[in-house]
Parts: sequence; C-alpha cells; structure tokens
Amino acid sequence: MYHMNCEHVEVRAVLRELAKKMKSSRDEVTSQGISMSLHGLRNMSSEYDEVRAVINELANKVIVANEELSAQHIGTALYGMRNMSSEHDEVRLLLLGLANRIKASKVVLSAHNIGNLTTHSLAYSLAYSLTHLLTHWLTHSLAYSLTGLLTHWLTHSLTYSLTGLLTHSPR
Repeated sequence: MYHMNCEHVEVRAVLRELAKKMKSSRDEVTSQGISMSLHGLRNMSSEYDEVRAVINELANKVIVANEELSAQHIGTALYGMRNMSSEHDEVRLLLLGLANRIKASKVVLSAHNIGNLTTHSLAYSLAYSLTHLLTHWLTHSLAYSLTGLLTHWLTHSLTYSLTGLLTHSPR
C-alpha cells in the first residue's frame, strides 16, 4: 500500500479485510514484518476506523513478538507511524508494544541512527507540509483563474451574441 492513502473507500475496504485476516492469524510477526507493516501504513491517518483496526491487530502481534528489532527495523517502524496520532488508544497500544520491543532489543543506536530517525521524520514532515501547502495554493489559484477566465469569456460571448441578435433582428 506504498503510494496509497486511506481517503479512498476502496483502500479502507482492503484495510478492513486485512484487519480481519490479521486477527484470525496465529502466526507470529517477525521484526521485518513489524517494520514493513508500519512502513506500508506511512500514508495512512489514524483518524480512520479501518486504519486503527489494522494498528490494533498489529499492536497485538507486536506485544507477543519475540524477535529482536534492529536499528533499521526501529527506524522504519517509527517512520511508518508519521501520520498516526497518539490521541487514539490503538496507536498508544502499538507504541507501548514497540517501546517494549525496543527496550528488549540489544541494539545500540548510534548518533547516526538517531540522527537518521529524527532527520528523516523532520525532513518528511517539512516536505509533506510544503507539498500540501503548494498543492492547496495551486488548486485554489488555478480554480480561481479558470473561474475568472470562464466568467469573462461567457460574459463577452453572451454580450456579443445578444448584441448580434439585437442588431440583426428583423423589425
């Protein structure tokens, strides 16, 4: 679900079914599975029930997972949560599970690892904000310009047509 977001009903339908499959699965999730699952959710907002259902099922799997998280797994997992809000119980449950997995890990995060975690998150947040701001501005500017052009064209065309009809009409 790499380039998808949850604003579309079809994406949410897939997430809903995925949450059901995750709930019925007895398989243990691997460290790579944790990080890649969250990475796949990176464009999803926890404001949607279907996203929270997947997060809840993933949190339950993370809590019982035994495999150690590497620095890369930790970074990828946290990066994947960039559109999640801790306002939701499911997100906090997942954070608790991840915190326990990180605590149990023997990995030493170097300054470079920590820098990558914060730099990527900050750089993405800034790029994401600027992209949305620019898209919003362009959309509204374009809509305003097109509306003005269309109004101007219609007004002049209608005026010209009416003038032509009035001057050429039989008396």
